[in-house]
This record gives sequence, C-alpha cells and structure tokens, in this order.
Amino acid sequence: MTKLNYVILQHLLNLVNATSLEIFKNLDVDMNKEANSGNFDIAGTPLRIFSENISEFNILGLTYQVDRKFIFRATPHSYTSNVFTLPFDSYVWYSCFGLMGIIFIIVYLVVYWEWNDPIFKRYIIPNISLRPDPVDVFLMEVGTAAQQGFEAEPRSNAGKIAFIFTLISFMFLYTSFSASIVALLQSTSENINSVDSLIKSRITIGFKENVSMDYFNDSKGLTYSDLQKPFFASLENGVRKLREDFFAFYTDSYEIYHYVNHWFLENEKCSLREIPIKNTIEHYDLLLRKSYKHKDSLRVGLCTLNERGIRTREYKRLVPRKSICDGIEGNFESVGLIDSYGAFMVMGSGLLCSFILFIIELLWLKYKTALENVTLNIE
Repeated sequence: MTKLNYVILQHLLNLVNATSLEIFKNLDVDMNKEANSGNFDIAGTPLRIFSENISEFNILGLTYQVDRKFIFRATPHSYTSNVFTLPFDSYVWYSCFGLMGIIFIIVYLVVYWEWNDPIFKRYIIPNISLRPDPVDVFLMEVGTAAQQGFEAEPRSNAGKIAFIFTLISFMFLYTSFSASIVALLQSTSENINSVDSLIKSRITIGFKENVSMDYFNDSKGLTYSDLQKPFFASLENGVRKLREDFFAFYTDSYEIYHYVNHWFLENEKCSLREIPIKNTIEHYDLLLRKSYKHKDSLRVGLCTLNERGIRTREYKRLVPRKSICDGIEGNFESVGLIDSYGAFMVMGSGLLCSFILFIIELLWLKYKTALENVTLNIE
C-alpha cells in the first residue's frame, strides 16, 4: 500500500513540477496530527476515513482500496449436490422410472401367461425360466439396467421380444449415464457463487486472525452463528490450507494473491474462485496539512493521474491480482469417498432393509413355531 502511494506521489510531484523532502515515521504515528502540526505537508501512507470524523481531515484524494473476499478452490460437484443425480434432467429421470414401470407390467403379464397357459406350460424349464413373481421380475429389470444380467429369462417369443427391447433401452440409458458421470467427476462445480451457498456447502470456512467481522452486522440474513466451526489462521497458514484442501479463506484479496503467485502452480491458480461481500471495500485516502496553500493544485494533479490511467497502471503493476486463465480452468480432481456418497447411501439403505426383513422373518418364524407347538399341545 505504501509503495503504491510512494510511486503515485512521485508522478504527482513531477506533474506539478515540485520537489519533495521525504520523512519516514513509525507506523504508530498519528498522521493527521503530525500533518496539522506542520511536521510535513502530505501524509504518504493512506488512511481509512470514516464519515463521523471526516471533518477532522484535509483529504487529498483516493489512492487505494482494499477488497475483501472469500477465496477458495473450485470444488467437485459432490460438494454441492448428489453427483449421481446430475447426469439426467428431472424429466429424464421421471421418464426412466416410467419406462421401468411399463417394462415391469409387460414382462410380468407375459411371464404370467407363460406359467398359466396349459399348452406353453409344458415347455417351461423351471430353473432357467422367469417366474411370475413381482420380486423376480423387478430383480431381472434391475440386473438389466445395471448391465449385470439375470439367470432367468422369459421363454416365449413375446417374452424374448420384450426382453430384447428391455436390453436395448437400458443399454442406451446406461451408456448416456456413464458418459455423463465421467464428465461430471472430472469437472468442477460453479454452483457456489454466493455467501449463502458457500455456508451451505461442505467447504470449511476460515478467516484471518485479525480480520474485521463488521460485515456480519451489515449483511441481512447472515450472522456469525450461521457458520459451523469457523477456522482462524494466520495469512501464511490460511493460504497453505487453501492450496491443500477445499477451504474458503476470507481476507484482503491482494494479501492472498501475493502468496498465491509465489506458491501456486499455474493450473492451481486457475482453480481459484472468489465470492465478494457487499459493503466490504475499504477506501484509503492521502491526507494534507489543513493550512497547505497548494492543495488545489495537488488535487487537480491527482485527478489528472486518475483520468490518464497512471494510477490504474501502477496499481496493476504493484498490487497482486488473480491470474487471467484461458481455456480449461482448474485441476483434475481424483475421485474420493465423498464422490461415492450416493453409492454408499444406496448400499447402506439396502443392508438396513435386508436386516429389518431378516428380523421380521425371524420373528414370524418363531411365532409360527410357537403357534404350532400350542396347537399340538391342545390336540
């Protein structure tokens, strides 16, 4: 910040054809008091001015602004939604379940006819023929959809035709789903684009240790209690965690990008995302001695530097910024356990249902056995 203002002041002095005597002070010096006491005319280090005490200062002009943001790495889709539901649109899923229902009804009717027709019934081989049981028909359909097959099939021509078209239909669905899921696992999500979506995601949120939390009071609907286990770290540790993990770090953006430009690889820089927060831009102004008689000339000169783009050029040259990336941004993220969350949920639900059915069958068996024993004792 001070380096930028030093360069801007050199351009300003050259523009107004003035010479300077530079005085260096400690950081804890009251710049406004020193200037008004006549120790120097221009405070080279900018200060943040608040509206309640603006009358105490003689402002030269705005030279620097601090923009605070949440900065994080682009996350896989599994951090924001169930990746296994993303390959198809909702209406496509409805159509798939409707197709499965239609196939179930047709196959069940054909198999029911096979086992009840007096003529065709003589040609049925029980071990390899599909039985007219809703559970068997459903398992055949699930095995076909998962491209795993089933040990029993319909034996009639009508049943074989229905089975062939079932295989063809599910083959196209399986191919489309597999291609989409591979592309989704290799890409990153752009759904985290607001503070609310960031808080609701699975990303850990952290703050610089001495950062101001005033924006929580200004933001509607957002309070500090909305954050789950916020993480506080020094600037260096926060940037390291930002590189190694899916972590959103809140601090001055130029401070983060100073370390990002030195520590991150080019593809890692392209995977960074930003979420700005309203009313968190802080403006810093240069101060003048109140009785300084050339203040109008300096203010006009500073406006001239702004209009000609000199201040913007020096700002871009000295202040670190986010890298501009072309083409495909981000990194390839290997599939982790969190990406298989849906699969584990299905497997866990199946195990739970099977255990519950096992308990019910066991209790039913004991009940029937006890009932039979009571009947025998009565006889």
